[in-house]
Amino acid sequence: MDDADTLERVESLWFDDGNIVICAHNVLFRVFRGILAARSPVFAEMLAFPQAEDAETIDGCPVLHLDDSAADTMYFLKAIFDYEFFAPYPAKTDFDAIHGILRLGQKYRVEPLRRRALQHLSSAHPTTL
Repeated sequence: MDDADTLERVESLWFDDGNIVICAHNVLFRVFRGILAARSPVFAEMLAFPQAEDAETIDGCPVLHLDDSAADTMYFLKAIFDYEFFAPYPAKTDFDAIHGILRLGQKYRVEPLRRRALQHLSSAHPTTL
């Protein structure tokens, strides 16, 4: 991992009792592996492998590095761990959040989030007049 001075925790997604640290471009999120695995078959598969003895840890939690942008990862994890953050349409939602959640919802096969993002997009930008 890069120098610890360059790492940034997202406090709203840093749960003291979390049991996995997600790292996306030096931004850290401490969340719950069981919830990730329950919501996403992709995460379920990634987290099913046993951890190597010399695996990287932060505060005793294994670290999972993602190649996704830190912003997209934050929006995606907030949508998973905070229902009110990404409420169904007609709740107002930031376009960047919708876009990031759609992208990672599809990548990690979280179908309810993907459908909700598409609903926000199609409601805000109808394809017919």
